[in-house]
Amino acid sequence: MTFDPVCDSDSGGTFISCDSCSNYFTACLARSFEFIGFRREMAHSCSTIQHPMPARLTTLQKNLRKSIVSNLNSILTEAWRLGTGPWRNFRMQKMRSESKVPTFILFYHRIADTNPNPWSMTYSQFEKQVRWLQQNFDIVSLEETQRRIQSGSNTRPTISITFDDGYAENSERALPLLLTENIPVTYFVTTQNIRQQKPFPHDVKDGAALPVDTVESIRAMANAGIEIGAHTRTHPNLGPINDPHVIYDEVISATRDLEDIIGKKVNYFAFPFGQHSNLSVDAFQLLLQHGFKGVCSAYGGWNDIGGDSFHLQRIHGDPNFTRMRNWLTYDPRIGTAERYDYSKTSQSIDWSTWQQENNLDVADQPENKSNILQTESTKG
Repeated sequence: MTFDPVCDSDSGGTFISCDSCSNYFTACLARSFEFIGFRREMAHSCSTIQHPMPARLTTLQKNLRKSIVSNLNSILTEAWRLGTGPWRNFRMQKMRSESKVPTFILFYHRIADTNPNPWSMTYSQFEKQVRWLQQNFDIVSLEETQRRIQSGSNTRPTISITFDDGYAENSERALPLLLTENIPVTYFVTTQNIRQQKPFPHDVKDGAALPVDTVESIRAMANAGIEIGAHTRTHPNLGPINDPHVIYDEVISATRDLEDIIGKKVNYFAFPFGQHSNLSVDAFQLLLQHGFKGVCSAYGGWNDIGGDSFHLQRIHGDPNFTRMRNWLTYDPRIGTAERYDYSKTSQSIDWSTWQQENNLDVADQPENKSNILQTESTKG
């Protein structure tokens, strides 16, 4: 199938004309104006009420306001996608001709129809995204993504799917869907929450102690063929931490604990929060020394072919389909995301010396370390 980064249907994979895109744009605009008109009418009616507004009406207003903002944002995003369409088509043709089509990696957190929050989406939203990805991308494992990056040649739109944290509801419908469709997925989990069955602090703060995966469920995922990855022990912000004991425990000891749970080697690590300020050069170097195959961030950006295959940049699996589709159809802003370069920043911890002083096994070197360092040196 030929991938058109501008005119693709929301489902079915059939290309649509620019007239159809315009009709879609007009429909979105009309729908937003309907929301605005209804909100004004409701506000006028409420102004005649002399007693306090019922709580349910206040909730309705808030939901309407969110719907208006969401629809207007979708309109602006779609207008941006269509307006930059010629540039995207030109860029895509150029990348194909040079066999340099970059790879994407999505990260999700929680797929559930209850207790909505900014890091969750409904199952129907997730399924819609998966169907669209199936029709427009090669959906591959992280290992295959790395292989394509290292090969220096890729002509096909490529994407990988990952999950962070370890929410129990993912096992109800989202993961079974991926397994049924033979879609590779890497599932990053925080070990203390799994071991102790503790909800995440950000969920508790949000007023909903959401269930987390169990040791048994993580083990079952691994046995079903899902790649289990490490996501620290307690989900800290590793960026400002410079205590080697804390970094080692969160990164290496927690990974060994996870390996004990699943009975398999863990090859991938994802930084909690994953923005530039949450990353750590010391943690990167420790992960390299201990033979991890790859490390994931979460600040956006695609992965250039022929570039660094150890640090894998990821994009948020946004519940807003229009926004997610815009990012994955080669939004020029994604391609210019500043890459975190762990090779040019000096580390503060000499891990070999520190591990010897603390009677810890000195890590084995990863098989692909020479390739990684060679790639970094060629980047200048």
